[in-house]
Amino acid sequence: AARYCSGRRLQQQASREFNILATAYNNGLYEKAAGKWAEFIKKYPDFKRIDEAHFYLGNSQLNLKKFPEAIATYNQLTEKHPKFANLDAARFNAAMAQFQIAAQSNKPEDFQTAAGAFEEVIEKHNNSPYLARAFYYLGDARYAAGETEAATEAYQQLVDRFGDSSLAPDALYYLGVAQQDLEDLEKAAATYERFLKEPA
Repeated sequence: AARYCSGRRLQQQASREFNILATAYNNGLYEKAAGKWAEFIKKYPDFKRIDEAHFYLGNSQLNLKKFPEAIATYNQLTEKHPKFANLDAARFNAAMAQFQIAAQSNKPEDFQTAAGAFEEVIEKHNNSPYLARAFYYLGDARYAAGETEAATEAYQQLVDRFGDSSLAPDALYYLGVAQQDLEDLEKAAATYERFLKEPA
């Protein structure tokens, strides 16, 4: 019974600290929150919401532009907690961190890595609200890697499946650019014409 009470008190203490850190994060105090979340995870490894703590840590690192650290945290989350409710968000955020690394390095191989990460989101979370964005950035990553045909496929998927998305007009435009690069001028002209008919 004493052990049960001790465990219960620990969970209550962890819950209080969790709520304080979540408030700090929600108020944009990412620098302070990131260090504290890391400490929290070490201190309370058996806390019932430890998966959320990992997610908050990854998001704090992402907001601080600590992209390799964020990727490592999200990967740890997806490996240790495969039933986490927001696993799609964790994978998408990890892919975005990889995309930011690629944008900084401008190396085709880094864009290929980012593209692979977005493809994983698409394959594993086919009903996710992040799907349209995953297709969009997959197109951008493939295009930046010099894989223009693969880029057209991603943009086309977004346009066909998520025509109501706020990203659809941009995807349509970049689809036309990619088709033009491939010298598929007839398709490019039709795509640009469709783009011009889109409501502003």
